[in-house]
Amino acid sequence: MSEIDDGFIADQTFSHLNASIKLADQRASVLLSGQLAFIGLYLNFFGSSIQGNNALLTSSSLVGILSLAAVGCAISVITPRTVDTDEGLFLWESILQRETWREYETDIAEKNTGELRSEVLRQNYHLAQVATRKYRALKFALVFSGGMLLLAVVSVIIWI
Repeated sequence: MSEIDDGFIADQTFSHLNASIKLADQRASVLLSGQLAFIGLYLNFFGSSIQGNNALLTSSSLVGILSLAAVGCAISVITPRTVDTDEGLFLWESILQRETWREYETDIAEKNTGELRSEVLRQNYHLAQVATRKYRALKFALVFSGGMLLLAVVSVIIWI
């Protein structure tokens, strides 16, 4: 078995993390679209029936609260995330700390292979933090959406 270059591992990790972040954004976008469509349908269906029915009002209020939480979590996933650092060579905000692209080019050229590898690994670490936050928020969005749907079924049962 041949040895695997640690640069290859870093590059594969970078690609995997970026793909995971994009996938979380796509999933949250689809979920958000479904949530908003559901809220519109729910309000249209139960809007006039809520008055005078305390049980339906209570379940609809809970659906509304869970809907807001679910939408908020989904939006937090698709909101661009950055790391709290101005240092480095590869994160877009740290690149723009230089006045010109030539200054950035010089900074890259002055680094040896080991220093560049360390920069890539640091970027991967920061991307992993971003991916972790996004998937945590996506998980909460899914849980709140499930609760929202379950309470909507309860609302239908009460209404019938």
